[in-house]
Amino acid sequence: MLIVPQAATAGLCVDPQGEFVVSAIDGWAQRYSRIWGDIVVWRKASGVGQIWANDLSTGELIQITSGPGANYVNIHEDTTVWDPVDNSGIWAYDLQTRTTEHVFDHGSNPDIYGDIVVWERAKRIEGMNLATGADIYVTEVFEPGGGPGRPRIFGDIVVWEQSGDLLAYNLATGYYFPVSSESAVGLSFA
Repeated sequence: MLIVPQAATAGLCVDPQGEFVVSAIDGWAQRYSRIWGDIVVWRKASGVGQIWANDLSTGELIQITSGPGANYVNIHEDTTVWDPVDNSGIWAYDLQTRTTEHVFDHGSNPDIYGDIVVWERAKRIEGMNLATGADIYVTEVFEPGGGPGRPRIFGDIVVWEQSGDLLAYNLATGYYFPVSSESAVGLSFA
C-alpha cells in the first residue's frame, strides 16, 4: 500500500492520522514511488511489476505499462520513464497524450528533467533530448573501479555514482566536477 503524508494532500480527504491511500492495487506492495505535482507513479511489486500512476487531483488511476514489468520508474512534469525487466531499453509515457515512446534500445536507471532523459549503459552515462531526438553522451567507458551508475538530472546538471564518489556534468557548459570527493579532482573524462 502506498501512503502519502498529509503535507502532500492539500484539498484531499485524509484519515485522522493525516494519511490517505494512493494505491492498494490487488493488495500487493508498491515500489519505487515518485511524485511530480499531483501525479504519483510507482511499480507494482507483484507479478510482472507494472507501472501505475494516480492523479491526486482527480483520483484517476492510470496503468502505464501492460507488457514486461519495470525495474525503475521516474517522472517529471507529464512524462514517466522506466526500464523494463526484459532489458528492452528506456521507455517514456506522456500522461497528456497517453502515448508510449521507445527512447533507446539499451539502458537502465533512467531519470528525466524537462525533455532530457539520462540513463546508465555499459559503464557510461548517456541520454536523449526527447524534443529534438539528439543523443547526449555524459561519460565515456571508465577503467577499473566500476563504471558510472544511477544518474540523476535536475536542470542542466547530471550527477552519478562512481567508485564510491558522486560526480557531475553540466550539460550547458560541458564542465565535469566532483560532488562528494576531493579524490575526484583531476579525473580525465575525455
